[in-house]
Amino acid sequence: HVFDTKDESAGAPVTIPSFIETEWQETIPLTDDAATFFTTFHERIKGSRVGVVQLYPVVSQEGVERLATTQEFFDVLSSSLSEAALRALDTTLMIGSVTTSTNEPYIILRTGDFDTVFSAFLMWEALMPRDLAPVFGEINSANVGFSDTVWNNRSMRMLKNAEGEPLLLYSFVNQNTIVITRSLPAFEKILEKF
Repeated sequence: HVFDTKDESAGAPVTIPSFIETEWQETIPLTDDAATFFTTFHERIKGSRVGVVQLYPVVSQEGVERLATTQEFFDVLSSSLSEAALRALDTTLMIGSVTTSTNEPYIILRTGDFDTVFSAFLMWEALMPRDLAPVFGEINSANVGFSDTVWNNRSMRMLKNAEGEPLLLYSFVNQNTIVITRSLPAFEKILEKF
């Protein structure tokens, strides 16, 4: 789902990439200061409308805003995801809020190279909770690793606590799309949009 808005400063339409239908879309400035960006991100999540909300990161260059790339987002995260995986991911991503019993963050990524990204995600799992903590909050993953899980006929990799409750999960919902959330209800709400 893509729609255009008018960027008055540049005089051209800005295409907002959206891989699923959302109830609301709004910009969020992506800055080099990760603390500022993620504080703003969580304030927006907390105050989001009900449903699936897309917060699309934008960067400002010479007074003109443009959509931030997936690489720029992962740079702000200081992620240890491999360079090969980052190159294999589409330049656009979706981040935002999905309403369950509360508003929860999500990330949706796209790729044209399933094999490279899947193997890179498997290698990234040991550091994924730390790398994604600015998005999903601190995840105490001591002595617990990701495991294969099938839920509602969907394969996923899930990090669980000692009680078996999800802490973080990701799924290739098709050959091109990866959904990352903290909970099964959030994952289910996102899947309803595909």
